[in-house]
Formats: sequence, C-alpha cells, structure tokens
Amino acid sequence: MDADTASSSKLTPEQEAKITRLMKENVSALRIPRRPKWDNTMSGPELQGKERDAFLEWRRSLAALQEKEELLMTPFERNIEVWRQLWRVVERWSV
Repeated sequence: MDADTASSSKLTPEQEAKITRLMKENVSALRIPRRPKWDNTMSGPELQGKERDAFLEWRRSLAALQEKEELLMTPFERNIEVWRQLWRVVERWSV
C-alpha cells in the first residue's frame, strides 16, 4: 500500500468526531445482542426460536439506527450464527 492509499483510508478529524458523537448519543443501541435466558428443560428448537427472536429484535434496533444515522454494518452484525458461537464460548468460560 502506498502513502496516498494509506492516507486516503484514514478518517479525517471531522469524521472521527462525528463517529464518536454518534456512539455516545446511541450507546444504548450499540450493544452486543444478549442470549435469552434458557435452561436444560428447553428443547433445541425452542431455544433456537428464542435466540432468533432476540437477535431479530436487536437487528431491528440496529437497522433503525443505521437508517437514521447512515451507518454501515459489517456482515457480522447480520449473522446470527456468529453470535450463537460467541454466546456459547462466553458461557463455557463463565462457568
């Protein structure tokens, strides 16, 4: 990567300030999705349904913010499987 390409990919101070402001203003919406409460008596499909519903609610809030503030989302914010894997890893470490 040459110097011109590297400098063009950096944020300007104004862009950085805007992003910081948006993050502070929307801190409640900019959170990771939480896995719904579950126990060993729940079936797999029941748990997956609850996870999907919680994920969709989280995605709707991000989509509204994205539309309002013209923010970009990565593919990771759109993929429930990424979050399911993260939830399980966190649960294993927190036991």
